[in-house]
Formats: sequence, C-alpha cells, structure tokens
Amino acid sequence: MKKLSIEERVDRLLKEGIDNPKKWAAVHGYEEPVGDACDFDWYEEWKKLRNHHLEETNFLFDVIRELTKRIQ
Repeated sequence: MKKLSIEERVDRLLKEGIDNPKKWAAVHGYEEPVGDACDFDWYEEWKKLRNHHLEETNFLFDVIRELTKRIQ
C-alpha cells in the first residue's frame, strides 16, 4: 500500500472529518504493556511511549502546517 503524503492526509481529513482519524492519521495507537510490573523494563516502556508521543506530535504539526498553507 502506498504511503500517503501529508497533503493527501489533509485531503482525507477534510473529507472524512476530525472524528474519523483512522481514515487520515499516520500514527497508530500505543499499546500498554501487559503482565506484572516486574515482567517488563519500565525505562524501555517509557522510551517507547515517549517516541510514540513525539511521532504523534510531529505528525500533527505537519498537518497543522498544511492546513495553514491552505488558508493563507
């Protein structure tokens, strides 16, 4: 499947609406660790969560930039 550009994602956002992110968002959900707290490394889980949030934030800033270009 072809990876969509930010422009194509914004086109889908405008068509599908903000409440339908599966149609336009590039970032997939973070999955919480399962099991006992001692079954996994908290630092590694924190790094995965942090990286997920950075990816999500950067994607949303790219979408905002594209929307801003379209209304100027």
